[in-house]
This record gives sequence, C-alpha cells and structure tokens, in this order.
Amino acid sequence: MRFKWHEKGGIIEKGELLLDSSHFIDRVILNAELTEKLYHFLFVEESDPEGYSWMCFLPRHLILFYDTKEKIIAFLEVCLSCATSAESEGFKYNIFFTDRIDKLADIFKEAGITYFGENEDLRQ
Repeated sequence: MRFKWHEKGGIIEKGELLLDSSHFIDRVILNAELTEKLYHFLFVEESDPEGYSWMCFLPRHLILFYDTKEKIIAFLEVCLSCATSAESEGFKYNIFFTDRIDKLADIFKEAGITYFGENEDLRQ
C-alpha cells in the first residue's frame, strides 16, 4: 500500500515516475488484447448511475499511461477494496463503482498481477 512508504508528494513529474519502484510487488506491461480490454473498461463501459463506492481509499494498484516516447502522460491509482480511484489532472475516464470493480480485478489477474492486498487473497 503506497501510503505506507510514499505518503506525500506526486506520482509523476515531467513524464517520470516519482515513486520508489523497489516497493512494487508486480509490474506488467499489457499486450494488445489486454490493452483493448482496459481501454473498453475505462473509456467505453459505464457504471450503473446508482452504483456506489466506499471511502477507504488504500490504493494498491497504479496504471501508468505512456506516450510513444515512453514518457508517462497520465496515471490512475485504484483501490479495488472500495472501488475508488485517483487520477492525474485532466485525465478523463468513465468512473467505476462496485458494480464493475470485479471486472477490473479480472483484467489485472489476466495481466499477471498477483498482489491484491494484505488482507485479501485474490491470487486464485
């Protein structure tokens, strides 16, 4: 959980990651199929307007978006436990609530992510 080792400060600056990557448990690069699934999840599908999220926000997942020069242009930090997220300024996506959070977890699993939280074991 990022708040244990990076409490203050930004996540990216001038296209570079400010987080200490030695704390990362999993790092994956999406193939074309998973990129399309994530794109569809974030920008095409919409959550039920009656959906909800909780407010624990203990983010354990970070999605970085790169340009063709491998500079980070945006990020999305996600807490799967409460279906809450934080994003870089100006980054627009379809908000998601608990009604779709399992689908995002499935995309992460399919990508090879194995860590889902200290008290959760979704590695099956």
